[in-house]
Amino acid sequence: MGRLPSRYGKWPPVDPQTQTAVPIMKRTVLAQGGGSLRRRLPLLIAAVLLVGVSSFAALAYRTTSQSLMRAAYARLANLAQEFAPQMATQIGTRIRALEGVAADPAIVAQLRAGAGRPATNATSLLQTVARDTAGVLVVELRDSTGRVVTALAKGVPVTPTDDRSRQTAEIDTTAVSPLYARGTGVAFDLRANVVADGHLVGQIVQVRTAETSNAAGTKTVSQLMGADGALLLGNADGTLWTDLRATIRRPAPGPGLARYTRDGRPRLAATAAIPNTPLVLGFEFDAAHVADPLHALLWEYAALAALIVAIGAALGWWLSRGVTVPLASLTSAAEAISAGDFAHPSPASDRADEIGRLSRAFTRMTGAVRDARDHLEDQIARRTAELRDAQAELVKQERLATLGQLSSSVGHELRNPLGVMANAVYFLDATVASPHPKTTEYLGILRQQIGLSEKIVSDLLDFARIKPPQREAVSIAGLIGDQLQRVTLPESVYLDRSAVSATDVLVDPVQIGQVVLNLLTNAVQAMEETGGTLALRTEATNGVVRLVVRDTGPGIAPDHLPKIFEPLFTTKARGIGLGLSVSRSLAQANGGDISVVSHLGDGATFTLQLPAA
Repeated sequence: MGRLPSRYGKWPPVDPQTQTAVPIMKRTVLAQGGGSLRRRLPLLIAAVLLVGVSSFAALAYRTTSQSLMRAAYARLANLAQEFAPQMATQIGTRIRALEGVAADPAIVAQLRAGAGRPATNATSLLQTVARDTAGVLVVELRDSTGRVVTALAKGVPVTPTDDRSRQTAEIDTTAVSPLYARGTGVAFDLRANVVADGHLVGQIVQVRTAETSNAAGTKTVSQLMGADGALLLGNADGTLWTDLRATIRRPAPGPGLARYTRDGRPRLAATAAIPNTPLVLGFEFDAAHVADPLHALLWEYAALAALIVAIGAALGWWLSRGVTVPLASLTSAAEAISAGDFAHPSPASDRADEIGRLSRAFTRMTGAVRDARDHLEDQIARRTAELRDAQAELVKQERLATLGQLSSSVGHELRNPLGVMANAVYFLDATVASPHPKTTEYLGILRQQIGLSEKIVSDLLDFARIKPPQREAVSIAGLIGDQLQRVTLPESVYLDRSAVSATDVLVDPVQIGQVVLNLLTNAVQAMEETGGTLALRTEATNGVVRLVVRDTGPGIAPDHLPKIFEPLFTTKARGIGLGLSVSRSLAQANGGDISVVSHLGDGATFTLQLPAA
């Protein structure tokens, strides 16, 4: 049965390029297209993981970077707070050493003697502080006006030179001077006042270079902070700064904690005032290297994040495959079912999750749809067969009605001429005393053909109108005997009616007699050329009497069996094919029926079924 057209469009779908139906699996792939969950779900999971990991990494980087920056600030501040008192102690020790020399009477005597009259004892005393460290540039003995009386460089007396830029109207009595530029370097002064009789008579000034004044401290800073760390020394007013190697350009660190950029590099610095001095000690660090440990950690985190994203994508692919593969199979099965293929298997029915429940529900739905379709097809086939039978019956009835009208008209028109011819044959046979043998032969032939014609006319009339049967109880054996008398059995046909019993049937004896006559005549005619046995048998069971007529003739072809009771169907050279049709109609009118069983080469068996009396 062909598929009904779909209400939802053309089915199956047609490829617009080739104008051919798209196969089911190809339609599934086309339907998935680029938006398949099998690809989108892993990408979505990977994207979510990537965004989450990136956001977490950015937040962690920012938080950790700020923590590292605060830790660096704290470390610089701690270093400044720790080293500033140490430097103050060192400066105080050197000032006390100067003050011890300044209290010696030889120094007072030298100041009173004036310049140009050096005192040996004073020179020796000054040499002790001139050789203090390599950071000492010059040791000067100045009078109360600030004029240099004696100067020693590296313990050797040198010609005093007045630095007019450093001379003041009154001597500066502070112990430590701010940093100042001296030549290409940076220096500062340590001073000890010389007092005699309660009056300031002069001052010992130790000029020290800032570049080499704290070499040990620089080494310690390198060990603590690395090569990027620097120890800074500057004036409290910020006018001059040095990194103990050279003067540094601005910007320089301010008070407390500072962050600035110099020479294109971000800097972190922390300062602390050196007690009892106009100097400030600072520690500076390259801020770009604060996050160096974090960068290494960031690469490790990036590798871990990539691994997490890859694992997430693989897990997403596995999960999506576990969902999309059964869904694709269910889609293919649904498309196959819509195309009429109910043999497509339903996947994942053994799973215990929602996909399994869906598959089992789909299987049940498929079975219900298949049963409904089969039931509908059965109903359609049955109704089609009924319509076909009804149509055939209508055609048959119409044909039979036409044939009946024709038979009635022809029967009446032919019966009179046949009667005249029968009377003429009878008259000739009775009046001719010694007919010629040929005449007798032809009269017999004429008589036989007239009888055959009368039988055809009778069949036509019987077919045209079957009278209501006048049923009565008669013996089946008597009916058989009466009809056998009307049949001429050839010498080659043997009759066997030993199995016929005297059983009564409730029928119209005239109509059923005609039926029995037709059956006997057909059986004899089937064996006229070959000879054989005509066997008659009766059976009585459950209120039904059966007359079985069997011949050993050539049998009936299988393709002729379904048509043998149809009107006007015959395989004989004589007759018009109404005998068996009329016989079945008469049998059915009397509450019985006729059936036949036959095989080629094995004769035919007709069974007349009649109601018992």
